[in-house]
Parts: sequence; structure tokens; C-alpha cells
Amino acid sequence: MEKDTKSNLQADTAVTQPEKASEIAEYTNSGIKAPPKLTLFALTLATALSLFGILEPEAFMETTQEMNHAFMMAAGHWVVIIGSLFMLSCFILAFSPLGRIRLGAPDSTPEFSTLSWLSMLFAAGMGSGLLFWGVAEPIMHFASPPPLNGAMETAGAARMALVITYLHWTLHPWGIYASGALCIAYFSFCKGHSLLPSAPFRAALPKRFRISQAAGDIVDVTCVISMLLGLSAAMAMGTMQIASGTIVLGNTATDGGMIPTYLAIVGLLVAVYMLSASTSINKGIKRLSEINMLLVVLLAILIMFGTSVSQSISTLFQALIDFTRFLPELLFTPLGAEKQPEWNETWTANYFLSWIAWVPFVGIFVARISRGRTIREFVMGVIIAPSLFSFLWFAVLGGASIDAQLGVTLDLVGDIENYPGSG
Repeated sequence: MEKDTKSNLQADTAVTQPEKASEIAEYTNSGIKAPPKLTLFALTLATALSLFGILEPEAFMETTQEMNHAFMMAAGHWVVIIGSLFMLSCFILAFSPLGRIRLGAPDSTPEFSTLSWLSMLFAAGMGSGLLFWGVAEPIMHFASPPPLNGAMETAGAARMALVITYLHWTLHPWGIYASGALCIAYFSFCKGHSLLPSAPFRAALPKRFRISQAAGDIVDVTCVISMLLGLSAAMAMGTMQIASGTIVLGNTATDGGMIPTYLAIVGLLVAVYMLSASTSINKGIKRLSEINMLLVVLLAILIMFGTSVSQSISTLFQALIDFTRFLPELLFTPLGAEKQPEWNETWTANYFLSWIAWVPFVGIFVARISRGRTIREFVMGVIIAPSLFSFLWFAVLGGASIDAQLGVTLDLVGDIENYPGSG
């Protein structure tokens, strides 16, 4: 039986390879690969939303907040459940016989080394937020914890602060990214569809039906808007955090307002982005990702040795034990679901929706750099490896911040609440 299953899996990936070129050519000729009308519609809609935000910022903010609040109150619980199902489904695929399927031709090999691949994965999924929230989130959960059940209350506020932070920044975000990227990669590299978020939808619906192309177009446009809003929010928050850092260091004068500083930071970010995007992945994004990973690791080491190595390791292992203990309950039951439902709206569900909004952007890139790897290797690399580093990162920064707060050496709670980029 196992032999037959293996043969079927190999046939599933191999049978479509000879047809891949004709499939892609057929889709290109039919306009699915680069439909000008779809591009124009997405651009028009994105421009309209941008102008609305620029010309009427208060009305735009009020409208989006009301829509977000209404959605969260109606479906916030389901957002947590769906995020957990995304993550669990990846592990089920990885450790089933399907995990041996290779993303590409059966004899294909990965384009990038494992180290470069992991560096690009991490750079794509986590940005400036990791620096700020590495300190801020554990402190905020420690100072204002959500309603916990009896077993969680016995763990103590400091330990549960790290557990909650792990819930938001480790397995779940990477599981959400992996589920979207895996769908795009499989249907693109194994079934010959374009490297677009709509690839699974176009593959599932018969091509002879007009609804197939219409559904695919709707998915692609929705993903464009999702990426626009997600990138805008991330860049705005990152810009404010960088600007605030320059003020703390005394390098920025605030007498003339912060607009010039914001524009300078955005201009620099755009210039770096354009520079990396204008080169090939091997020359641009790959090198930047490797440098980014090196700097992050060095920063974590410096903080660890600047506080206490033994304390950081002890905090890490205790937090991992607590996280493993409480994760089964947190998978499908949001914290504060009954006593304080607005907490889930502000934190867990809000995080999960943010990760989902980033799936089209991160998913396409992760799929692009993962060709030639098996599904099992893909899941372990995309979910487990970055999560392990995030476990260490938050244990080091979060543990140090909580120790500083408990030791009354710093008022981090007050500093974070007054920080412009914390909203």
C-alpha cells in the first residue's frame, strides 16, 4: 500500500510537468497571466483608496475603524479558529504521505542554499515590528493581562505574558504564511498556473466556465487591496518608530513638526526597496536578507550577554514549557472571549487578520524562493525555523524588559504607552 501511495504521489507531480509550458502559454494568451483590464481596475481602486486617505484622513480612519470593529465583534472568534486551522493543516500535510511531493519537477533542486532561504523567509515575514514588540508586548501583557482561566492564572502574569506573545508571533503567523504560500507554490510549480494568489481558485474551477476567470480576477484584486492596506499600515508604523528613535537619540528637532522627518524616512525606505527590486533576487533581496539576519542575531546576542545568559536560557525553556502546555486551549478559544471580548479584537484576532492580509505579499515571495523543496521541507523551513528564532528573541528581549520593570530600574510601561509607534 505504501509503495502504491508513493507511486501515485510521484505520478501526481510528474504527469503535469510535460504540459507545464503549454499550460502557461495558454494562460498567457488568454490574458490570465497579465490581464490589463484587471491591472487597471486594481490600480484605479488602489488610487481611489489612497486619495481618500490623503484628502480625508479622519473620515478614512473613522470608516476603517468602524468596519474593523463590526467585523471583529461578529467574527473575531472565527478569525482565531481559522488561523489555527491554517497552521495545523500545514503540519498535517507535512507529516502525511503528501509531504514527499516536491514543489516543481520530481528531479528539481532548490535554487537557494538553506541558510539564504531561511534568511529571506525571515526578512519577508517579520520587519521592524519585531524590534519594538520584542520589548513592548510582553510588558503590556504583564501590566494589563487579559482574563485567564484557573490553570493559566497559576502560571503568573510574567510567564503568561510570554505565552501570549508567543501565540501572536511564532507558530500562527508563520503557519498562516505557509498555508498561503504552499497553495500558490503547488498550483504554480506542479500544475503550471501563474504565480498569483488566484492560482488555486483557477485550478479548482473548470476553465471553460467564465466564473473561473471572474473568480480568479476577484481574488487577485482583493489581494492587491489587502497588500496595499497591509503595507501602508506597516510602513506608517515603522516610519513613526524610526522617527521616534531619532528623537530619543537627539538627532531630530521637533520644532518644525515631524512631517519632514517622516518624508525623509519614507524616501529612504523607498530608495532601498527600489534598489533591491531592480536587481535579481540573488543580488538584491538575498544579500539584504542575509545582512538583516546577521544584524538581528548579533543584536540578540548582545542583549543576552548584556543581561544574563543563564537567565535568558532559563526564561526561554520555561516559556516554551508554558506555551506547549497552554497552546491546545488557545488554539480555538480566544483569551477573554466571555469576560473581555474586546481584548481579542485588539490583540489576537487583530494580529491574525494582519498576518492574513500579508499572505498575498509574503506568500508569493515565499513560493518564489521555495521551488524544488518538498512540502515537508517547506513546512519545517517556513514554520519551525523562524518560530524557533522568535521563541529565543522574545524570551531574551521580553524577559529582560519584564526583569527591568520588576526591578523598578525603568518605567517601560509608561514609556511604551507614550511611544508614537505603539498604536
